[in-house]
Amino acid sequence: MALPSTYTNSYTTLPDFFGKIRDAQAPDRFTNLILKDLRFKSNNHRPFIPLMKALGFLSADGSPTQRYQEYRICSK
Repeated sequence: MALPSTYTNSYTTLPDFFGKIRDAQAPDRFTNLILKDLRFKSNNHRPFIPLMKALGFLSADGSPTQRYQEYRICSK
């Protein structure tokens, strides 16, 4: 797997973001509305979705992958 070319300027909030996706119920599709529901309302948080896709946590259409589900289970 090649290194992803996606990035975010809000890297300081990534630990909190991954904590929230671990604790929240997995959505059918991960959208900007889901980000807002998790209290990541800034436009700077929008790159989290492409980053999650690049890391294999979300499929191309935004639905959670097996890796997403395993992260939620294994990191509790």
